[in-house]
Amino acid sequence: MMVLEGPKAVDSLRLLIGATNPLVAVPGTIRGDLSVSITANVIHASDSIENAKRESAIFSLDA
Repeated sequence: MMVLEGPKAVDSLRLLIGATNPLVAVPGTIRGDLSVSITANVIHASDSIENAKRESAIFSLDA
């Protein structure tokens, strides 16, 4: 797991990884090049700052 921070971090990462459905993900994105299905996805990324905070807390060593 990694947590990225910065301006437009969520939007920037989602551009890099591509659409959730690999059949419509742009070639050159992680999902576009490496994923084969929605359920057997190769990568996960939060879709909002709120979800990023909630999801990263699940793996926090401070808990």
